[in-house]
Amino acid sequence: MDTTGAGDIFGGSAVAKLLALDTPPAELEPGALEGIARFAVTAASLSTLRPGGISSIPTEAEVLAVLEE
Repeated sequence: MDTTGAGDIFGGSAVAKLLALDTPPAELEPGALEGIARFAVTAASLSTLRPGGISSIPTEAEVLAVLEE
């Protein structure tokens, strides 16, 4: 529908998850990095289903629901 903000949502989601782990990136296991990437890609892809930038940001619960499918 609209890709406005998808890149920013990807970056912001990845940084948020990275900060939540409270571990230096160089010390993260590959599985943790994959989890960060999967969350960020899912958040960005969900944002393209709605119009706008800020209004298209999915909630964490929405992202986690898709990841659990």
